[in-house]
Amino acid sequence: MLGGFAVPRRIQSQYDHLEQEYRQTCIGALRSNNTRGCGKSGRSQPAIGLRQTPKARMA
Repeated sequence: MLGGFAVPRRIQSQYDHLEQEYRQTCIGALRSNNTRGCGKSGRSQPAIGLRQTPKARMA
């Protein structure tokens, strides 16, 4: 129950469902962070927001 207050069942049910989804999402995120890089190439990812300057063509 939410903080010991009398909460209607529908709201309590929604809260329980959201809490369960949150926990599953957190566990999934932690697991994917731990396995990141396994089986992938050693290439580093480009930094976000850096614009690559085009190289000038030599005619």
